[in-house]
Amino acid sequence: MALIDRLIKDYPELTFISDASFRWSPANQQISYNARASGKTSDWALLHEVAHALLSHNHFSSDFSLVRQEVDAWAKARILAAKYNQEIASDYIEDCLDSYRNWLYRRSSCPRCTSASLQIDNSASYLCHNCNFSWQVSRERFCRPYRRTSKTTQPIT
Repeated sequence: MALIDRLIKDYPELTFISDASFRWSPANQQISYNARASGKTSDWALLHEVAHALLSHNHFSSDFSLVRQEVDAWAKARILAAKYNQEIASDYIEDCLDSYRNWLYRRSSCPRCTSASLQIDNSASYLCHNCNFSWQVSRERFCRPYRRTSKTTQPIT
């Protein structure tokens, strides 16, 4: 029996739909998966999305919390993989997590002095601890990390 068939049977509370990519939609309790993809990495991606669902990952409050959810989902996916007689390669997980780490680093790099900084609230605002410059990034997690500054944006002193 294919992994998708086993998951559908084991998790009837979730809806699985064939799509072009793998993702978890908490609003619909729906996991999208690429039915045309095959091989171990497709199974691993599917297990990862099921892990998000089982961990009730409904939203993230900050950029760092999104990265934390990704780490948690991969840990849970490893447990699920064992249940289905699979083992997810550590290198694959680290490559996936690196994409989020790189995304976070680009967003958190100060446009003025390039120091890595911290998000200052649950919006998309950052404040540089080195030069006190503030900026905003897009709330979208899949877009390029544009940093918005304006002539009226001043360093916070």
